[in-house]
Formats: sequence, structure tokens, C-alpha cells
Amino acid sequence: MAGTWLPLAHGTTAPMTESWSERLSALVGVVALCLAALFLVQEHSYFYDDAFITLRYARHLAEGFGPRWNLAGPAVEGFTSPLHVLLIAFLLKLKVGAITAPRMIAFAFHLVLVIWVWRWSRPRFGSLGATIAASSIATSFAMLFWDLGGLEAVPFAALCTCATLAMLSYADGGGRRYLIAGSVLWGLACLTRLDGLVPAVYTAALVCLTRPVDRKERLRDVAIFAAFLALALVPYEAFRLAYFHQLLPNTYYAKVYGIPRWYLIGSGRHYLHLFAATTPFPLPLLVAVAAAQAFFRVLRPRSLFLIGWIGVVILFVVANGGDYMFGFRFLLTTIPIIYVAIVQGLSSLGLLDRPRTAIPIAVGLLFLFASQFRTADSESTQRGHHLTGRKNRR
Repeated sequence: MAGTWLPLAHGTTAPMTESWSERLSALVGVVALCLAALFLVQEHSYFYDDAFITLRYARHLAEGFGPRWNLAGPAVEGFTSPLHVLLIAFLLKLKVGAITAPRMIAFAFHLVLVIWVWRWSRPRFGSLGATIAASSIATSFAMLFWDLGGLEAVPFAALCTCATLAMLSYADGGGRRYLIAGSVLWGLACLTRLDGLVPAVYTAALVCLTRPVDRKERLRDVAIFAAFLALALVPYEAFRLAYFHQLLPNTYYAKVYGIPRWYLIGSGRHYLHLFAATTPFPLPLLVAVAAAQAFFRVLRPRSLFLIGWIGVVILFVVANGGDYMFGFRFLLTTIPIIYVAIVQGLSSLGLLDRPRTAIPIAVGLLFLFASQFRTADSESTQRGHHLTGRKNRR
């Protein structure tokens, strides 16, 4: 394998000028924060009913009864995210309100995600590119919906994204601490939702096995990744088998097992179509930017890696039927990586270097961010029409 497959030299973009870049970045950041705040004020009362299932398990765990739905009878694992239940139970122990607890967790992870993406992007794409990437994630109404909604979607997306960026920092020549950090974060992501194994294995395989080092060093990297992943997963998997007497999460048996694959794929395709057709159109934007990169022959290895990451997750979600919940809970994982890939593409095309191209791009993105209110208003009156998937087909 060539050692240049993943690493991308820094300095592929030069800021137009420091003053232009900083001013435009500040404008984008302020407008994005205002839009996010307006959305949260408009939808502040929203809380998804399925989150009360998680809360019931977390309350019983906090009270010392274990993660159970009913105190009598056999234990059933009716929740999706072990880590999320543990975090909520911890906050409930601290007397945090039941609805406040999952919201606190989601907002904390969302904030860390935005900061992490900005810090990772700034030396690679400049101030404006970093601000566009971070602001796109901060104003994603789908993510803000799930900040309020009470489920694990935002923490899962944050862990997957931060883990991926940490591993890419290692591929860029960073110290082994980035590999360890990425491996730990992947372990936590998989403990949040087991389908995190899909992007985790993809990322580790390409990062660890394409570095320009000898075979022994590559195998050592793989062993480090596998060890930290096992450290996070094996204890809970052993607990699940002993306590719930099941090898896989109960949600797998409830939502996927026994359903014809053709039906799942059909539902998943419908789910993906709705995601692509919903403002601010992150997936079509990525396709357009990638096509421009290919046309001008600047489709760099890093962009190919990110596009592959997104494609692997989408294929997995489609193959398993998508989801009936609005807000694209399962495809939410791709949104931060999509925006990083878009900014990577804009950077490689040189469109963030000059005011005459950067300003229209910034204004256009802010318009798309604001256009999400149209979808959100419709969602408030017609829960599911724009942002749901399989449920509306039945």
C-alpha cells in the first residue's frame, strides 16, 4: 500500500487574507448560533416518547434494581444504548430531572463535537473552513431535534466523528496517543450502539493498514485498536449474556430479525431518499462537491476516505431498513462527517481562498441553514411527514 493513500499534506488552502477570513468566519459563526438558538426556543417542549423507555431502565438502575423494565419477572434488554442508560442513571443519582438528564448529555456531546471539529479543521482548512464545518454541525436541525429528543443519537454521532478524526490525526503523522484516543472513543461509540462497529472497522482498517510503516508496526496498531475496543465491549457483552441471556441487543430481534431482507432494503431506500431530499441537503451537496473534485482532478485520498466512510454507514442503514422515527436518527451519524467532507472538497477546489468565491458559498450555506425552519415548522404540525421513514409507508 502506498503511504500517501490517507495522509494529506497540510497547507492545501491559504486563507484569502487574515482579516477577510476572520470576519467572514465570525459572521457565519454568529448567524449559525442564532439560528440554532431560535430553533431550540421554537421546539423546546419536544421530547420523543421512546426516550421514556430508556428513562425507565435508567431510573431502576439508579435506584439499585439493575437495568430492568419490570422489577418482577425476567430481565429484558429493551433499550438500545447501554452507555446512554449508564450516563442517565448517573445523573438521576445526582437528582437531575428525568427529562433534563438526557438533554444535558446530548447538548454536552454536541458542544464537544462542534469544538472538536473546529479544532481539527482549522489547521487543515483555515479559519473559514473550520467555522463552516463546525457551524453546519451546530445548526443541523436533525441533531438539535435529538438534543431535545432524549435518545442516544447525538452522543453516538459525536463519538463516531471524534473517533474518526482522532484516527485521521494519527494517519497524518500524529503520535500514538491519537490512535489510543481514537480506539477508546470507538469503544465508547460501540458501547453506545453496537452498529458503531461498522465505521469503526472501516476506519481502523484503512488508517492502521495503510500507514507507511513496516508490517509489524501495522499489526501493532491493529492490536492496540482491538484491545481498547474489546476493553469497552467485552465486559458489557458478558453482562448481557449473563443477565439478559441474549448475545445481541433485544432491539435487533425486535426490529430486524425475521423481517424479509427485500422489505428492509425497500424501506431503507425510502429512508435514504427522504434524508437526501430534506433541507439543508447535506448528501446532495457532498455529491456535487465530490463531482467537482473529480472533474477538476482534485479528488484527494482524504476525500475518498470520508466518502467511503459515509457510504459504508449508509449501506448498513439501508440494508437494515432505516428507522421509523423522524429526524433521521440512524443517518444522523453521517451528518458531521458529510460536512467535514464538503469542506475538504471546497478546500481542495480552492473555493475558500478568495472573497469572490468564499462569500457566496458562506451566504448560500447560511440560507440553507435558515431554510431548515420550513421543515421544522412542518414537522411541528405534522410529525413525521418530512423527517420520518418506514412508518409512513405502512
